[in-house]
Amino acid sequence: MADNFIMKPKIDYCFKELMGEEKIRNRFIAALLGCTTDDIGHTEIKETILPGDYYDEKISILDVRVELQDNSQISLEMQLSYFASWTKRTVFYISKMITEQLKSGDSYDKIQKCIHVSILDFNRFSDETYYRTFHLADDKSKEIYTDLLEMQILELNKLPADVFDTRNSVESWMRFLRCETREDLAKMAEQNSNLKEAYDHLDKISADEEKRRLYELRERALHDYNTQMESNYKQGLASGFKLGAAILRLYLTEKYSPEEIAEKLGTDIASVNEVINHYTFPAQ
Repeated sequence: MADNFIMKPKIDYCFKELMGEEKIRNRFIAALLGCTTDDIGHTEIKETILPGDYYDEKISILDVRVELQDNSQISLEMQLSYFASWTKRTVFYISKMITEQLKSGDSYDKIQKCIHVSILDFNRFSDETYYRTFHLADDKSKEIYTDLLEMQILELNKLPADVFDTRNSVESWMRFLRCETREDLAKMAEQNSNLKEAYDHLDKISADEEKRRLYELRERALHDYNTQMESNYKQGLASGFKLGAAILRLYLTEKYSPEEIAEKLGTDIASVNEVINHYTFPAQ
């Protein structure tokens, strides 16, 4: 292409387009499950419902829900920005995947395994582990209670720059997903045949004018959302400083009681006491 444009795989719209291709998603799922694509067999996308013009109207989490040949299900979600309730949301989502399998009167034997995969462009945990898997297990013996629920978390930012694997590994996919330039993506495709199909499809959809338009709308919506959140944070921080300063002035200089300060400033007594209790009083 003349402008060398290529979509970034970690933009959720692009990720969903990639996972729409069975060969590509099967390779990715095989890496996540530690098996071969032959072990997976046929997979089908179970479309999730999204609002019509979500690209620039609001931020919606785009996910890919797949049913495997053995009837187990896997949900793949790309999340670019910090999401305060992400953990609770994933627990709710995987629980919903379980309960949706049964209709009134169905036997519990119909329930199939569900896996939820969170691909995060922010750090959820404070350690250096970039890929982890969770199951329901005994706290002491670590014995798995059931394998019906599994959660995997990939933290893209933590993957060391020198980690490279030519096999169909989670690490190779993580490195591919966080690439942002055509040069880096092409280099990975040359070095790792398992990623070549993904790169070729990425190149194809990047050349599609309509898909590029939708991608750029989504990228702009994400940028606008992050900019607004940063602005809100700064405004909130500034407001917090102003409120704290006003509380201390009334308490220290004008000798108001905490109750009087709360009434005067229209805030709650807990906030007033928190400011006062965290203030370091000068030594007498």
